[in-house]
Amino acid sequence: MVTMGQCYYNETIGFFYNNSGKELSSHWRPKDVVVVALGLTVSVLVLLTNLLVIAAIASNRRFHQPIYYLLGNLAAADLFAGVAYLFLMFHTGPRTARLSLQGWFLRQGLLDTSLTARSYLAVWALSSLLVFLLMVAVYTRIFFYVRRRVQRMAEHVSCHPHYRETTLSLVKTVVIILGAFVVCWTPGQVVLLLDGLGCKSCNVLAVEKYFLLLAEANSLVNAVVYSCRDAEMRRTFRHILCCLCLRRSTHESVRYTSSTQTGTSTRIMLPENGHSLVDSTL
Repeated sequence: MVTMGQCYYNETIGFFYNNSGKELSSHWRPKDVVVVALGLTVSVLVLLTNLLVIAAIASNRRFHQPIYYLLGNLAAADLFAGVAYLFLMFHTGPRTARLSLQGWFLRQGLLDTSLTARSYLAVWALSSLLVFLLMVAVYTRIFFYVRRRVQRMAEHVSCHPHYRETTLSLVKTVVIILGAFVVCWTPGQVVLLLDGLGCKSCNVLAVEKYFLLLAEANSLVNAVVYSCRDAEMRRTFRHILCCLCLRRSTHESVRYTSSTQTGTSTRIMLPENGHSLVDSTL
């Protein structure tokens, strides 16, 4: 039994899993395969899409503006999240039991804290939910303020329609990103809160991995929102992908041409006397 104020560095991973109420499987179960397959797919898509966003912002000079630098920072953060989740997918399921305590740094809290960790977990999850609500309230107020401001400018000042559309489009993009963040992360925070409160009848640990996968999917949603809401971003994506495909086809064509030039070719020539001559060219 785990006692307060004591560390268990000499115990195995199974010891900590048993005391935390989590399952530690020794073989691959169907749900483990599903989680890992979905996790690897999402992680690869997160890496590719956010690399594409960063490349688009770096290559297109029209994106060298503060708002796009912010999107680039978000894409970089999502990229690192994808790398971290990819590492987690390669060390989950039955592989967890074979990890050393030093390698299991993602679960360091199980090693250094006692039963009071549940109170820390509950406070952290509750604080995150309150921050989510505050963010929703602030950004909702900003959205309505900007829309009302633009409408007033349109009534009293000769404002170009494209300017109004661009302003509202940027605000809507921010609201959509915020909404996706809240939708993807709130279920996981609720699970952590219930786990921290010690709700044994909730069985929250059974769905913990799925909500973590939903939170990771938020890093993919952001890149999709950028491309769907910004026509210039879509054009830059197409340009980058076309350049990559063209470079690959050109490289293969050059390699094929060089191989035919250095290879051996045999030609049959028929002279006027009717005798065949074989001309071998290296």
